[in-house]
Amino acid sequence: MQDLFEMRKEIDRLDDEIQELFRKRMEVSREIGIYKAGKGLPVLDAAREEEKIEKLRSKEKNPEEAEAVEALYRTILKESRIVQEKILQDRVRQIGQINRSRTQKSSTAEPEDGSRGAKV
Repeated sequence: MQDLFEMRKEIDRLDDEIQELFRKRMEVSREIGIYKAGKGLPVLDAAREEEKIEKLRSKEKNPEEAEAVEALYRTILKESRIVQEKILQDRVRQIGQINRSRTQKSSTAEPEDGSRGAKV
C-alpha cells in the first residue's frame, strides 16, 4: 500500500490532467459559442444537456459516484453556458455599436438636394 504522500502526489497529478482537460473543453465551448452567436442559436440546449448527464450517469456503476458525476457536469455545463452567454452578449453589443454608428452617420449626412439642412 502506498503511503499518504505518494497517494497525494497521484491526486495532484490527476488534478493537473483534469485541469488541462477542462481548459481544452472550455476552449471548444467558446468555439461553440461563437458558432451559436453567428447562427443566432440559443446558448441553452436543455435536451442536449439532459441527454449528456444521463449518458454520463449511466456509465457509473456506483450510485453515489453517479450523483457526484451529475453534480460535477451540471457545474461544468453551467460554466460553459456562462462563457457562451458572454460571447453572445459581446456579439449583441458589437451589433448595437455598428447600428448606432450607422444611425449617427445617416443623421449627419448631407441632404440629397445639397442644402445642408439650411432653412430658407
